[in-house]
Amino acid sequence: MVFGLGMVEVVFFAVLALYVLVGFILFQVIDIPEDFYVMDRQAGGILIAGTLFASFMSASTMMGIAGIVYTEGAVMWLAIYGSWPGLVVGMLYVGRRLRMLEDVTVPDFIGDRYQSESVRVTATLIMMVGLVGYGVIQLIGAGYLLSGVLNVVGYQQIVLLFGAALLVFTVAGGMYSVVVTDTLMAVAMVITGLVLAPIAIGQAGGLEALTTTLPAENPGVLTVGGANMDMPLGWLVGQWMLWFAFFMVAPWIISRAFPANNDFDLMTGTNIATLLSTVVVTVLFLGVSATYLLNSSIEPVDLVVIWMSRELVGPITGGLAIAGIMAGILSTTSTIFIYAGFGLSRDLFERAGGRVLSESQRLLAARIAQIAVVAVVTLIALFEPLGIYWLGAWAGALFAVAWAPMIIAGLEWEGANKYGALASMIGGFGSYVLLYQLSQVWGTITIPFMLDPVIPALAISSALMIGVSLVTETTSEEVEFFRDVSDRAVSEATVEQLSQSELRKKYNRAKYFAIGILVVGVVIYAYLFLTVFLPLL
Repeated sequence: MVFGLGMVEVVFFAVLALYVLVGFILFQVIDIPEDFYVMDRQAGGILIAGTLFASFMSASTMMGIAGIVYTEGAVMWLAIYGSWPGLVVGMLYVGRRLRMLEDVTVPDFIGDRYQSESVRVTATLIMMVGLVGYGVIQLIGAGYLLSGVLNVVGYQQIVLLFGAALLVFTVAGGMYSVVVTDTLMAVAMVITGLVLAPIAIGQAGGLEALTTTLPAENPGVLTVGGANMDMPLGWLVGQWMLWFAFFMVAPWIISRAFPANNDFDLMTGTNIATLLSTVVVTVLFLGVSATYLLNSSIEPVDLVVIWMSRELVGPITGGLAIAGIMAGILSTTSTIFIYAGFGLSRDLFERAGGRVLSESQRLLAARIAQIAVVAVVTLIALFEPLGIYWLGAWAGALFAVAWAPMIIAGLEWEGANKYGALASMIGGFGSYVLLYQLSQVWGTITIPFMLDPVIPALAISSALMIGVSLVTETTSEEVEFFRDVSDRAVSEATVEQLSQSELRKKYNRAKYFAIGILVVGVVIYAYLFLTVFLPLL
């Protein structure tokens, strides 16, 4: 015991202190806005992998979804699979193209593509709503986590303290702080998934228990509808589409491409992060499912991984595992706060407002904006709205319906214009909120096949993007920007940056890295298929 804390708590806070210390030290290297926004585009493949993987492992994944998997089983596990292809498309298709344009924020591209400040402002305001919603989830998760670790401190006090800590962390280091500390945090997250979860599986009776004992103890756990929710296939399809479209355009995902040093580092980082996220989450959720056999009455269910960390392993491993959960929360929250601050300062105050600021003024404006965002998110989180997963799904759906059609059309269709973009964003946003309220809150209507409201809202948003653009005029400036982007090779900057010998060396390294990752992934999932999934068929 140290000052009344057990070894689990000591390890946890030691790791947390390390994150904050590194972030504060990196404050010393921030002297120009490009450092703060995009790390001066100096991140290598390992740093891109670390920050992308850490962004994926949020409170929604490690607490909200883990809690639902604990009681429901395979249904939630399958639902989030859409997030992984969405992550790849977001990084290698959307993010890579925006990086080519040397954009600093996603609204940079949106405003330039549609040559309209009204489009930029609308996109930024929708982004702010979605980021605030997703940020609230992280603070709720932090409140649950830390109040569970420190039994003498209440939820609201923890939220206030965590908000204050994040304020110091994000305002100090910017993107440098986020990318470097994300990579350090990834180590703790891997321990949570690949050390803690296998121990839980072993104590529950091994992989065989998942296919024999678990279905007997929790009937329906291996069905598509879940053990208790009894959802139809349409609901599962809707959730898959929601997470795919969300991750494809989530600003804190695609903007992870911006700090990359070159295309090879971007692709290598994405490959590593995809392998890590799929394997770690798969093993973690198998361990969460097995934990039901060890304790079927954990409440609230969002705390299942915390219970595993405290009850199933020794204090050092448990402390590192809890630190892994906190790392996921801290990583995602810091990035969300940074990009929400960017939205206020750069996209609204600076660019949409038409203000010309010095470099020191831009840095100051970004930091003041982050203070405002942290204050708002902390205030909302104090009221503990909804559940972690459902709030995350709602926030993610806003990006899916309001941003995805507009961004994809802007990249692929010359005829897309600002009128279509505005109609798509406003119509998608409004239709989703209305359909969600009617079907999920008030129960006034039932969407066929129990589809998530994101599906009809996405269809409405896409139809408005195409239909309104067809019946309105696309300006010559919009066409010129589209053609300029289309005529530029995505790899142009990398080719110009590197010599022929360097290109050949990095190409071969990236190729063999990708092949190696593919082989590792095939071996791991072939083993899981033979030992877990095949016996269920």
